[in-house]
Amino acid sequence: MLPIALTRWEVSRWEGGLLLGFYIAYIAYLVMEATGHAALRPFGAAMVWFVIPLTVLVVSSVTVYELTTRRAATRTASDPKESAP
Repeated sequence: MLPIALTRWEVSRWEGGLLLGFYIAYIAYLVMEATGHAALRPFGAAMVWFVIPLTVLVVSSVTVYELTTRRAATRTASDPKESAP
């Protein structure tokens, strides 16, 4: 939820798709666990070794981008020299 909070609670299309994908993966995991499906172990390994690190990378990148964008906007708004032609 951190990237959504940093973008002033506006969910872009790619963020919505990412959240939907996580929800579907979570539901699939719950179903596989409840039924004792044989694919549960490889699915869990894929989540741990691929999806979680990728998620951390995306969240970190979006957070850094949003914070630097806000800092630049604040700096420009507070500096009268830069706003004058």
